[in-house]
Amino acid sequence: MQRVLTTADMRDLEAAADQQGVSYAQMMETAGTAIAGRVMTLLEEVWYLDHPRVLILVGTGNNGGDGLVAGRLLAERLKAAEREGQIVLAFLRMAETERGDLALRAKAAGCSSLDGTNGEALRAAVAGADVIVDALLGTGTRLPLRGEIVPMLQNVRHTVDALRAGKASALHDVILPLEGDDLLSTHPYIIAVDVPSGMDADTGVLAETPLAADETITFEAAKPGHFLFPAAEVVGHLAIASLNLPPNLPEGASSAPLWRTPQPWVKSCPNVPAAPIRGRLARS
Repeated sequence: MQRVLTTADMRDLEAAADQQGVSYAQMMETAGTAIAGRVMTLLEEVWYLDHPRVLILVGTGNNGGDGLVAGRLLAERLKAAEREGQIVLAFLRMAETERGDLALRAKAAGCSSLDGTNGEALRAAVAGADVIVDALLGTGTRLPLRGEIVPMLQNVRHTVDALRAGKASALHDVILPLEGDDLLSTHPYIIAVDVPSGMDADTGVLAETPLAADETITFEAAKPGHFLFPAAEVVGHLAIASLNLPPNLPEGASSAPLWRTPQPWVKSCPNVPAAPIRGRLARS
Protein backbone atom coordinates (compact mmCIF):
# COMPACT_ATOMS: atom_id res chain seq x y z
CA MET A 1 0.00 0.00 0.00
CA GLN A 2 1.34 3.39 -0.95
CA ARG A 3 1.63 6.01 1.77
CA VAL A 4 0.11 9.43 1.13
CA LEU A 5 1.18 12.24 3.47
CA THR A 6 -0.09 15.78 3.74
CA THR A 7 2.42 18.61 3.66
CA ALA A 8 2.06 19.08 7.42
CA ASP A 9 2.78 15.40 8.01
CA MET A 10 5.81 15.59 5.72
CA ARG A 11 7.16 18.57 7.63
CA ASP A 12 6.74 16.62 10.88
CA LEU A 13 8.46 13.60 9.37
CA GLU A 14 11.45 15.65 8.23
CA ALA A 15 11.66 17.44 11.58
CA ALA A 16 11.70 14.10 13.38
CA ALA A 17 14.42 12.85 11.04
CA ASP A 18 16.47 15.98 11.68
CA GLN A 19 16.18 15.40 15.42
CA GLN A 20 17.47 11.85 14.92
CA GLY A 21 20.54 13.01 13.04
CA VAL A 22 19.51 13.20 9.38
CA SER A 23 19.95 16.90 8.71
CA TYR A 24 17.90 18.96 6.30
CA ALA A 25 21.09 19.42 4.28
CA GLN A 26 21.50 15.64 4.03
CA MET A 27 17.88 15.26 2.93
CA MET A 28 18.40 17.92 0.26
CA GLU A 29 21.53 16.17 -0.99
CA THR A 30 19.65 12.88 -1.18
CA ALA A 31 16.74 14.49 -3.02
CA GLY A 32 19.08 16.19 -5.48
CA THR A 33 20.91 12.92 -6.05
CA ALA A 34 17.64 11.21 -6.98
CA ILE A 35 16.75 13.98 -9.43
CA ALA A 36 20.20 13.97 -11.04
CA GLY A 37 20.11 10.20 -11.31
CA ARG A 38 16.82 10.26 -13.15
CA VAL A 39 17.99 12.96 -15.56
CA MET A 40 21.20 11.04 -16.27
CA THR A 41 19.17 7.91 -16.98
CA LEU A 42 17.21 9.83 -19.58
CA LEU A 43 20.31 11.38 -21.13
CA GLU A 44 22.41 8.19 -21.18
CA GLU A 45 20.04 5.26 -21.46
CA VAL A 46 16.99 6.63 -23.23
CA TRP A 47 18.01 9.44 -25.55
CA TYR A 48 21.79 8.93 -25.96
CA LEU A 49 22.38 12.66 -26.43
CA ASP A 50 25.91 13.76 -27.29
CA HIS A 51 25.43 17.34 -26.08
CA PRO A 52 22.63 17.30 -23.49
CA ARG A 53 21.05 20.53 -22.40
CA VAL A 54 19.30 20.69 -19.04
CA LEU A 55 17.47 23.73 -17.69
CA ILE A 56 16.80 23.83 -13.95
CA LEU A 57 14.17 26.29 -12.73
CA VAL A 58 15.32 27.34 -9.26
CA GLY A 59 12.94 28.67 -6.62
CA THR A 60 13.83 30.22 -3.29
CA GLY A 61 12.89 27.40 -0.94
CA ASN A 62 13.93 23.82 -0.30
CA ASN A 63 12.57 22.84 -3.71
CA GLY A 64 15.07 25.19 -5.32
CA GLY A 65 17.80 23.77 -3.10
CA ASP A 66 17.03 20.27 -4.39
CA GLY A 67 17.37 21.64 -7.92
CA LEU A 68 20.71 23.27 -7.19
CA VAL A 69 22.09 20.03 -5.77
CA ALA A 70 20.85 18.19 -8.87
CA GLY A 71 22.47 20.78 -11.13
CA ARG A 72 25.84 20.44 -9.39
CA LEU A 73 25.74 16.65 -9.56
CA LEU A 74 24.73 16.66 -13.23
CA ALA A 75 27.59 19.01 -14.11
CA GLU A 76 30.04 16.85 -12.15
CA ARG A 77 28.84 13.63 -13.78
CA LEU A 78 29.02 15.06 -17.29
CA LYS A 79 32.54 16.30 -16.60
CA ALA A 80 33.61 12.97 -15.11
CA ALA A 81 32.29 11.20 -18.21
CA GLU A 82 34.14 13.70 -20.43
CA ARG A 83 30.88 14.61 -22.12
CA GLU A 84 29.99 18.03 -23.40
CA GLY A 85 26.73 19.38 -22.09
CA GLN A 86 25.03 22.42 -20.66
CA ILE A 87 23.37 22.77 -17.27
CA VAL A 88 21.61 26.12 -16.91
CA LEU A 89 20.15 27.45 -13.66
CA ALA A 90 17.23 29.86 -14.09
CA PHE A 91 16.69 31.70 -10.81
CA LEU A 92 13.36 33.07 -9.66
CA ARG A 93 15.17 35.60 -7.46
CA MET A 94 18.68 35.65 -8.80
CA ALA A 95 20.06 38.41 -6.56
CA GLU A 96 19.20 36.59 -3.34
CA THR A 97 19.71 32.98 -4.44
CA GLU A 98 22.80 32.88 -6.65
CA ARG A 99 25.13 33.94 -3.81
CA GLY A 100 24.08 31.07 -1.57
CA ASP A 101 26.41 28.15 -0.93
CA LEU A 102 24.36 25.68 -2.99
CA ALA A 103 24.31 27.99 -6.00
CA LEU A 104 28.02 28.78 -5.71
CA ARG A 105 28.88 25.09 -5.59
CA ALA A 106 26.68 24.39 -8.60
CA LYS A 107 28.32 27.15 -10.63
CA ALA A 108 31.78 26.04 -9.53
CA ALA A 109 30.93 22.59 -10.91
CA GLY A 110 30.20 24.12 -14.29
CA CYS A 111 26.56 25.26 -14.24
CA SER A 112 25.72 28.53 -15.95
CA SER A 113 22.94 30.80 -14.74
CA LEU A 114 20.38 33.33 -15.86
CA ASP A 115 17.70 35.54 -14.35
CA GLY A 116 14.46 33.64 -14.72
CA THR A 117 12.47 36.85 -14.64
CA ASN A 118 14.16 37.94 -17.88
CA GLY A 119 11.48 36.68 -20.24
CA GLU A 120 13.54 36.70 -23.42
CA ALA A 121 16.49 34.85 -21.88
CA LEU A 122 14.20 32.34 -20.19
CA ARG A 123 12.23 31.59 -23.34
CA ALA A 124 15.45 31.02 -25.27
CA ALA A 125 16.72 28.64 -22.58
CA VAL A 126 13.46 26.69 -22.58
CA ALA A 127 13.49 26.40 -26.36
CA GLY A 128 17.03 25.01 -26.29
CA ALA A 129 16.56 22.53 -23.44
CA ASP A 130 16.25 18.78 -23.75
CA VAL A 131 15.13 18.40 -20.13
CA ILE A 132 13.61 20.96 -17.76
CA VAL A 133 13.78 20.32 -14.01
CA ASP A 134 10.99 22.24 -12.32
CA ALA A 135 12.35 23.11 -8.87
CA LEU A 136 10.45 26.39 -8.52
CA LEU A 137 7.58 25.74 -6.14
CA GLY A 138 7.25 22.84 -3.73
CA THR A 139 4.70 21.38 -1.37
CA GLY A 140 4.45 24.58 0.64
CA THR A 141 2.81 26.43 -2.24
CA ARG A 142 -0.38 28.28 -1.41
CA LEU A 143 -2.62 29.73 -4.08
CA PRO A 144 -3.25 32.11 -5.71
CA LEU A 145 0.26 32.81 -6.94
CA ARG A 146 1.46 36.39 -6.93
CA GLY A 147 4.54 38.32 -7.97
CA GLU A 148 7.34 37.43 -10.35
CA ILE A 149 6.59 33.71 -10.28
CA VAL A 150 3.47 34.25 -12.39
CA PRO A 151 5.13 35.65 -15.56
CA MET A 152 8.03 33.20 -15.13
CA LEU A 153 5.65 30.23 -15.20
CA GLN A 154 3.74 31.78 -18.09
CA ASN A 155 6.92 32.22 -20.14
CA VAL A 156 7.97 28.61 -19.59
CA ARG A 157 4.49 27.22 -20.19
CA HIS A 158 3.82 29.22 -23.35
CA THR A 159 7.22 28.34 -24.84
CA VAL A 160 6.76 24.64 -24.11
CA ASP A 161 3.24 24.73 -25.57
CA ALA A 162 4.56 26.37 -28.73
CA LEU A 163 7.30 23.77 -29.12
CA ARG A 164 4.87 20.92 -28.65
CA ALA A 165 2.41 22.45 -31.06
CA GLY A 166 4.71 21.69 -33.95
CA LYS A 167 7.84 23.81 -33.92
CA ALA A 168 11.18 22.11 -34.59
CA SER A 169 12.49 20.22 -31.59
CA ALA A 170 15.83 18.74 -30.68
CA LEU A 171 14.30 15.34 -29.92
CA HIS A 172 12.12 13.90 -32.65
CA ASP A 173 11.67 11.50 -35.54
CA VAL A 174 13.20 8.36 -34.05
CA ILE A 175 10.83 6.90 -31.46
CA LEU A 176 11.01 3.29 -30.46
CA PRO A 177 8.54 2.86 -27.58
CA LEU A 178 8.64 -0.18 -25.37
CA GLU A 179 5.71 -1.70 -23.48
CA GLY A 180 3.25 0.23 -25.63
CA ASP A 181 2.34 2.78 -22.97
CA ASP A 182 4.06 5.99 -23.91
CA LEU A 183 5.87 7.72 -26.72
CA LEU A 184 8.73 9.99 -25.78
CA SER A 185 7.58 12.61 -28.24
CA THR A 186 7.53 15.57 -25.87
CA HIS A 187 10.18 18.25 -26.02
CA PRO A 188 11.45 19.57 -23.78
CA TYR A 189 10.81 16.83 -21.23
CA ILE A 190 9.71 18.25 -17.87
CA ILE A 191 10.53 16.68 -14.50
CA ALA A 192 8.83 18.26 -11.49
CA VAL A 193 10.45 18.15 -8.06
CA ASP A 194 7.86 17.03 -5.48
CA VAL A 195 4.96 18.72 -7.28
CA PRO A 196 4.52 20.61 -10.54
CA SER A 197 4.81 24.35 -9.89
CA GLY A 198 1.39 25.89 -9.44
CA MET A 199 -0.15 22.91 -7.65
CA ASP A 200 -1.47 22.76 -4.09
CA ALA A 201 -0.07 19.49 -2.74
CA ASP A 202 -2.90 18.97 -0.25
CA THR A 203 -6.00 19.99 -2.19
CA GLY A 204 -5.14 19.36 -5.83
CA VAL A 205 -6.12 22.91 -6.74
CA LEU A 206 -4.12 24.47 -9.59
CA ALA A 207 -2.91 27.97 -10.30
CA GLU A 208 -4.14 29.64 -13.47
CA THR A 209 -0.96 28.71 -15.35
CA PRO A 210 0.59 25.59 -13.78
CA LEU A 211 3.64 23.96 -15.31
CA ALA A 212 2.45 20.51 -16.33
CA ALA A 213 5.09 17.80 -15.88
CA ASP A 214 5.87 14.68 -17.87
CA GLU A 215 6.91 13.07 -14.62
CA THR A 216 7.07 14.09 -10.98
CA ILE A 217 9.61 12.87 -8.45
CA THR A 218 8.35 13.20 -4.90
CA PHE A 219 9.97 12.03 -1.69
CA GLU A 220 9.10 9.42 0.92
CA ALA A 221 5.37 9.45 0.16
CA ALA A 222 2.87 10.70 -2.37
CA LYS A 223 0.89 13.80 -1.49
CA PRO A 224 -2.94 14.02 -1.68
CA GLY A 225 -2.82 16.48 -4.57
CA HIS A 226 -1.01 13.96 -6.75
CA PHE A 227 -4.28 12.03 -6.98
CA LEU A 228 -6.86 14.82 -6.78
CA PHE A 229 -8.20 16.63 -9.81
CA PRO A 230 -7.47 18.93 -11.47
CA ALA A 231 -3.84 18.59 -10.25
CA ALA A 232 -3.65 14.89 -11.12
CA GLU A 233 -3.78 15.90 -14.79
CA VAL A 234 -0.46 17.77 -14.60
CA VAL A 235 1.57 15.32 -12.49
CA GLY A 236 2.52 12.97 -15.32
CA HIS A 237 4.25 9.76 -14.20
CA LEU A 238 4.77 9.74 -10.44
CA ALA A 239 7.93 8.32 -8.89
CA ILE A 240 8.65 8.21 -5.15
CA ALA A 241 12.25 8.41 -3.97
CA SER A 242 13.54 7.69 -0.49
CA LEU A 243 15.29 10.34 1.61
CA ASN A 244 17.02 7.58 3.57
CA LEU A 245 15.25 8.54 6.79
CA PRO A 246 15.56 6.54 10.01
CA PRO A 247 13.00 3.76 10.39
CA ASN A 248 9.93 4.06 12.61
CA LEU A 249 9.65 7.82 12.52
CA PRO A 250 6.28 9.17 13.72
CA GLU A 251 3.77 9.99 11.02
CA GLY A 252 0.82 12.34 11.26
CA ALA A 253 -2.80 11.35 11.41
CA SER A 254 -3.23 11.82 7.67
CA SER A 255 -1.10 8.77 6.97
CA ALA A 256 -3.80 6.59 8.53
CA PRO A 257 -5.58 3.99 6.33
CA LEU A 258 -7.66 6.69 4.62
CA TRP A 259 -4.45 7.82 2.93
CA ARG A 260 -2.97 4.39 2.33
CA THR A 261 -4.03 3.33 -1.12
CA PRO A 262 -2.72 0.94 -3.77
CA GLN A 263 -1.80 2.88 -6.89
CA PRO A 264 -0.34 0.64 -9.60
CA TRP A 265 0.92 3.60 -11.64
CA VAL A 266 3.10 4.91 -8.80
CA LYS A 267 6.74 3.83 -8.94
CA SER A 268 8.47 3.37 -5.61
CA CYS A 269 12.19 2.96 -5.14
CA PRO A 270 14.78 3.13 -2.34
CA ASN A 271 17.05 5.85 -3.73
CA VAL A 272 16.72 6.82 -7.38
CA PRO A 273 13.27 6.66 -8.99
CA ALA A 274 12.69 3.73 -11.29
CA ALA A 275 12.25 4.88 -14.86
CA PRO A 276 8.50 5.10 -15.47
CA ILE A 277 9.12 5.46 -19.20
CA ARG A 278 11.21 3.35 -21.47
CA GLY A 279 12.11 4.03 -25.04
CA ARG A 280 14.74 5.56 -27.25
CA LEU A 281 14.99 8.87 -29.02
CA ALA A 282 17.78 10.15 -31.23
CA ARG A 283 18.49 13.46 -32.81
CA SER A 284 17.66 13.67 -36.48
